[in-house]
Amino acid sequence: MKTEYFKKALSAASSFVKGLPERFSRFIKSVPDKTKNLPSEAKRTFKDWYYSDPKEKTESRGRAGALILSAFLVLAALYYLGVFDLTLIERPESWKENGNKVYSIFKDEVQTTEKNDGPTAGEETDFSEPATEEKQPDTVQSVDLEYKGKARRDQGADIETVFSTRDKLAEEGYYITSNTYDPSNCVVGSINFSYRFPAKFSYRDMSVRAWKITEYDDGRMSTAEDTVKLEVRPALYLYMGYIIFDDAGEALYIVNRDGTVLMNYNEAYIPAFERNENGRPLFYNTYGYYADVPATDEVNEAKEHTYTFRGAYVSGKNYYSLAYGGNYFAADDYIEERDGRGLCFDYPASYGLSDIRKYRLGIMSPKYSSFLDGSAALVRFMKWNYYDPNDPELPKLDEILDKQKKYSLLSTKDKLKAIKKKKTPDDEYKLDELLPYYAAYNFREGYATVITDKTDEEPKYETKELRVINTSGEITFASRKKYYNNEIKDYCSDRFLLPLSKGEESVGHLYFDHGLMRLRKVSFDQYQLDEFGVLRINSDSDVLVYPNGKEFTIPEGYTLKGYSDGILTLERGGYYGYMNTAGKWICDPKYTNASAFHGGLGVLTKQNGKVGAVDINGNTVIPFRYSYVSNRSECLVAAYSEQNGWELFGIFTK
Repeated sequence: MKTEYFKKALSAASSFVKGLPERFSRFIKSVPDKTKNLPSEAKRTFKDWYYSDPKEKTESRGRAGALILSAFLVLAALYYLGVFDLTLIERPESWKENGNKVYSIFKDEVQTTEKNDGPTAGEETDFSEPATEEKQPDTVQSVDLEYKGKARRDQGADIETVFSTRDKLAEEGYYITSNTYDPSNCVVGSINFSYRFPAKFSYRDMSVRAWKITEYDDGRMSTAEDTVKLEVRPALYLYMGYIIFDDAGEALYIVNRDGTVLMNYNEAYIPAFERNENGRPLFYNTYGYYADVPATDEVNEAKEHTYTFRGAYVSGKNYYSLAYGGNYFAADDYIEERDGRGLCFDYPASYGLSDIRKYRLGIMSPKYSSFLDGSAALVRFMKWNYYDPNDPELPKLDEILDKQKKYSLLSTKDKLKAIKKKKTPDDEYKLDELLPYYAAYNFREGYATVITDKTDEEPKYETKELRVINTSGEITFASRKKYYNNEIKDYCSDRFLLPLSKGEESVGHLYFDHGLMRLRKVSFDQYQLDEFGVLRINSDSDVLVYPNGKEFTIPEGYTLKGYSDGILTLERGGYYGYMNTAGKWICDPKYTNASAFHGGLGVLTKQNGKVGAVDINGNTVIPFRYSYVSNRSECLVAAYSEQNGWELFGIFTK
């Protein structure tokens, strides 16, 4: 009986609380009408009291005082809310929107769950679109967003004092920029839209491009495949200057930096973390099909080659960029092997571009490759070199490409015959001599990294090695180094290779930055290799080198986790810090996490879990009061805290 009574009481209390916003709304709307008769009611009450019996005056004096005090408080509250004005008193500027502010707190509260697995049935969304027009897939013809989300009750007392708004900065002559953050002339400013940001950190998971690394029993490691993994999607997810805005788990939108909604976002298009030749950010989806590929190459008694074929699944990527206007995905002819800049992360448009007049030229030869496990893939083999645009020996690319196109149309059997007779375009034009590099990257600071698939060094147990060349094409230091290792008391052989991953964790590879470049150095046991043909790995780690091959001295016991903007990200025992190229700690190694610098800003996590960002001098530019701060994406940074929800920042300069 008591339980039933308690349930009824709880239900009644719940109904009363839920009805408070509506009651308050009705009260606010009825105030103007109620105040019309307030003077006459006060006058009538005073007259009744004045002409009443003296005894009654004494007894009612308390009630009259209470009535007058209540009337005064009501009038003061109505004036504060802007219901009426006083002719002789000018309303303070900060009070002009008080009514709307108070009213908005109780307006259309968002009902959300505590889990990050999306909204429940019947849940209201953060903002909505008018459904008057029928939209095409992935296209928003016209969007007028009206936010229905929960207003922030406490913006934080120091937000306005720390960050100026975009409008205030514009009045001071600042404009938003994608350039590297310079402490001498850049500031961080807050950016607000006409609608509020999502209430929660996340409403769903997302697919993220990743690289699966395989480690073998002999200590070798290799990148097995380019794949995707699931991660929690931040409700404000930054991608190369775009904002993927989560509508409380109901829908996703691509928004630009001024808050304009460009289009609905279809998650089948995965951020590629690459840009096309015009610098436009790319998305991709995957495709696959079956094809006949050579499975074996056998020699019979007549010493003739015989080939067998089998069906194999071939996969690849189709790339897309946002069309001009930003309201649909347009197919892009981007090919990663041909147009890629080596690493895939949220980099600015200037990353990986050449800073000298040396053109990187390449010829692509698509071929099917079959593997021991029975799988196959279409592999695009590239051959590269660098040429001056005025070089008389510049290869006739159009002629070579035309012959390669004709060769690609041959049947598989005819191609195999041409390979046997050395009648392919590669053989005719001697592409191995004309374009000697297996991979090549643009010049930065007068040097370029190349990958060669040939070596005159012995033993030839591995051919694809990384080298550094100058503008004359000369190798600046050997890609191998043989030395006596005092720790293992034997000879070792070091060589430089491409990073295992092409993702953000490899920032600093391939391009020189402030006179240094990050390199993957693999150390072999030379004795085991020479005497027994056994490949044993002593170490596989990253170092920083100067153009002449000399290594930058990293403090003993520390691991290099990133390098950019002339700042090393170092880790030891689970603690991170930042060091500059002068060997000075700009942030001591006492943080539980740290990202590589992006555009002059580095994100750190303190031991109490609070996250913030610093500049290249170690000065705090985004305070350590957040549970999440994104890396810089073009000119934007997003941050989230339980107290203030989502905040968006821009990098401004004069």
